[in-house]
Amino acid sequence: MKNIFLDCKFVSGRNIFILIATILLFFCIILATNAGISADEQLHYGQAENVYKYYFSSGEDKSALNSKGYLHFYGQSFENLSYLLIQIFNIENIFEFRHILSVIIGWLIILITGIFTVRLRNWQAGIFAMILLFIDIKIIFLHGFIIIPFILIFLINFFKNIIWSFLLVNFLLKLITVQK
Repeated sequence: MKNIFLDCKFVSGRNIFILIATILLFFCIILATNAGISADEQLHYGQAENVYKYYFSSGEDKSALNSKGYLHFYGQSFENLSYLLIQIFNIENIFEFRHILSVIIGWLIILITGIFTVRLRNWQAGIFAMILLFIDIKIIFLHGFIIIPFILIFLINFFKNIIWSFLLVNFLLKLITVQK
């Protein structure tokens, strides 16, 4: 007996991958709107506000340099970007917006890992990798703005370096075979 569902032209590993990635983004955003606020978020939001004041006062407001603890040493470009977007668009629900931004970055981590896994193995492995990262929800929520941008940049650079390594090896192999 023929399975009509699997014979459909739209059902392929790629399309299922895209569908699951979209569904995961939808669920991530829903979960972000119901997330709580941590003490670190309030501290980092205050520091982002101080940095905003520093730049928009042309360096006259030095409160960003005199923060509690070592916040002025943190690389918080993503937090500063979120604060700038909050100011530009006059967003009232600050922490929900920050959670949504954090979740979108977390989803990009899931997506890049899935694409990388597809390149290494196949579509099913990529789907499995995305689902495993989604189940490990702490990668999206528990670390917030502290670690998620770092993980994203790390994965992008790792993926880029792997591609460059393969290109270099292929170039060297062609060079060796041409010289023989």
